[in-house]
Amino acid sequence: MLDSARFADKSPGQVWAILLDEGVYLCSQATMYRLLRERGQSGERRAQAVRPPTSKPELEADRPNLVWSWDIERHEAL
Repeated sequence: MLDSARFADKSPGQVWAILLDEGVYLCSQATMYRLLRERGQSGERRAQAVRPPTSKPELEADRPNLVWSWDIERHEAL
C-alpha cells in the first residue's frame, strides 16, 4: 500500500489519514513507519549540511603574554 503510485509522495501519517477518510483501517501510523524502516525506505529526506571538519586549535607562543587562557569551573553556592 505504501509503495503504490498513489501514495508515493505521502508520509505514512498522510496515508493513514487518507485511508481513514475512506473508511479503511489497515494498521496504525507506527506500524506503517516500522514497516518502512524494516525495508530501509524511511529516513531523513532533506539534504544534510556538509560541514568542514574541525580541529582543536594549537596555541603556540613565541614570546611572553602572547597566548592567554582561562579555566572556568562551576561551584555550587553555599
